[in-house]
Amino acid sequence: MNYKVKLFHRNVSGKVLLDDLHKTAKKLGKKHISRQEYNIEGEFHPSTFAARFGSWNKALLKAGLKVKFIDWIPDDKLMVNLKKVWDTLGRQPKWEEMLKPLSIYSRSAYAMHFGSWQGALLALEKAVKTGKFKSSKKAADKNLKNIKAKCPREPGRREGGRRFSYQSGRPDTTFKIL
Repeated sequence: MNYKVKLFHRNVSGKVLLDDLHKTAKKLGKKHISRQEYNIEGEFHPSTFAARFGSWNKALLKAGLKVKFIDWIPDDKLMVNLKKVWDTLGRQPKWEEMLKPLSIYSRSAYAMHFGSWQGALLALEKAVKTGKFKSSKKAADKNLKNIKAKCPREPGRREGGRRFSYQSGRPDTTFKIL
């Protein structure tokens, strides 16, 4: 029997990590590489990249690769989209209606971000009532065009990214609209 010890990597530089990420993507012939693909083909663990660079997407960008999935959508972008859907329908949107082309973000994005669909609706209601959400239809349309331009696909169930409670996602949240 052959015993070969595989040592754990310690104190690896950011350059070495990014080089391996880029090399692995090139080996697979892709401009984007998922965590799962890297975990199979790469030398390091994908969580190392998130810890070192802040997120998997930030590591991809630093390595010169494309981002395919949005890890976390800011409150203001979700609220602009929710308000536009509400305005388009002329009434409160239903969970089932939060699909493309009416909504650029999936309904699960709201549930994951605000804890529930109702939590998202309550957050929008409070923001509008307190005057912290001042957005005309023209401004919302412009903001949505910018969001669509940056998003290469319809965000799916994974756009929430991290699996933890987002504390500021409660109905008492204040929103800063761009």
